[in-house]
Amino acid sequence: MFTRFTRTSVAGAVLALASTALVATPTSQAATPTATSAVGALDIRVELNLPDFRTGSPKVFEVTGVTPSAGVELTNLNEISNPDGWGGWLAVDIQPGTRRVVLTPDPAGWDFQTVKVRITSPDIRRLSVVSDKLFGDASPDRSITIGSNYVEVNWSIADSTNLTGLAKFKFPATSTTKVTQLRQVAPGRSVRASVKVTGPKPRPGGKVDMVLTKGSAKVKKVVKLTKKGTATALFKKLKKGKWTFTATYRGDGQHLSSTVTKNIELF
Repeated sequence: MFTRFTRTSVAGAVLALASTALVATPTSQAATPTATSAVGALDIRVELNLPDFRTGSPKVFEVTGVTPSAGVELTNLNEISNPDGWGGWLAVDIQPGTRRVVLTPDPAGWDFQTVKVRITSPDIRRLSVVSDKLFGDASPDRSITIGSNYVEVNWSIADSTNLTGLAKFKFPATSTTKVTQLRQVAPGRSVRASVKVTGPKPRPGGKVDMVLTKGSAKVKKVVKLTKKGTATALFKKLKKGKWTFTATYRGDGQHLSSTVTKNIELF
C-alpha cells in the first residue's frame, strides 16, 4: 500500500518525510552488459512537480558528466533544489549493454502531477517506449521531445497521482560512416565511391544516400549496405572541377543515422 502525500500537512512533517525518503538508495535495475554499445559522459535532469500547489516549483535532481556503468546514474542523493519541500524521488538507470533507460520511483509512492526527465548526450538521441507504469494504471499525457543535443520525456496528469511503477525506454546505438574509396576512374570523368558503416552488434543495415554536388549540379545514388556494412556506387559523365561527396547512412531500428563528407577534384 503506497503512502499518499497530504498537502494539508505542516511544513515540518513534510520535510521530515522528505528527508526520510532521501535516505533510501534504489535498487539498481542495471543488467550486465551483453553488447559493446558505448555511451559516453552525459547529463541527466529530473523534475517532479505539483504545479497546482504551493509555489508550483519542482523538486529537481541533476547529475552532469556521468559515464553510464553498472548501477544507477541518478539517485535520491542528487537533489539540487526543492523549494516546496516535496518528498519522493525518481532514479534513472542508463544501461549501455542493452540500450535501455529505466526509471524507478521512490517505493513510498509519492504523488505528483508532472514528471520531466532530460538526458543530454550525443549517444542517446532518441527514445522509444518499452513499457510505462510510472503512474501505475493511470493514463497521463506523455511526450518525447528530441532536441539538438538532448532527449526529454514529459508526463502530465490533472489529478496528483502516486508514482508506483517502472518506466522503460530503449535507444538506438550510434553509427559511424567512413569513406573508404573516392577516386576518378575510366572511362571519362567517372567517380567510384565506397563507404563503410560501423556500429555495435547487430551490424548496421539499411541504405546509404550518396550524393555528389558541384554548384547547382547534383547526382544521387541510393545504395543498400552489404552484410559487411559497405556500400559502393559509380557516378558517370561528370563535369570537370571540384565536387563534394556526401554519404548519409539512413539508420535502422538499432542504429542512428550518420553522415560523412569529402571533396574530390576531377580533371
